[in-house]
Amino acid sequence: MIEIHCSTGHTVSVDSSTLEGANLEATDLHRALLEKANLRRANLRNANLRNADLRGADLTDADLSGASMMLAELADAKLSRADLRDARPIGADLRNADLQGANLSGADVGLAKFGGANLAGADMRCLRLGDADLQGVIYDRRTRWPAEFEPEARGAIYTEAPDDHGSP
Repeated sequence: MIEIHCSTGHTVSVDSSTLEGANLEATDLHRALLEKANLRRANLRNANLRNADLRGADLTDADLSGASMMLAELADAKLSRADLRDARPIGADLRNADLQGANLSGADVGLAKFGGANLAGADMRCLRLGDADLQGVIYDRRTRWPAEFEPEARGAIYTEAPDDHGSP
């Protein structure tokens, strides 16, 4: 049994010996204290992660689709290949996060801070992307942007994908 403590005083009990691969679908994790937690492959679909502290957490391959993530702290988090479709990381801190191959299509990223994040291969066809801070993010040819969106005008930095070398 694992207990997840929240700064609200609320505690969530998870019937598991690990959070890796845990089913936390639709769980109320408002202000959860999960800094550096291993949540690889966890199901957090439609979870309430508002104001959650997930700094440095490993959310590789996690399902965060539809999750409420307003003002969540995700700086330095690993979100490679995470499913964030239709999530709401409004105002979330995603600075220096690894979002390689993540799917953020339909996510509301208004006022989110992505500075220094790795967006290589990510699907960034998000809502309110123009209101997000993209200064210094890294992206490559596989990164998908909304039509007419100019990432470099927003401070994003293009880099070649490893398989781009030697391509015509």
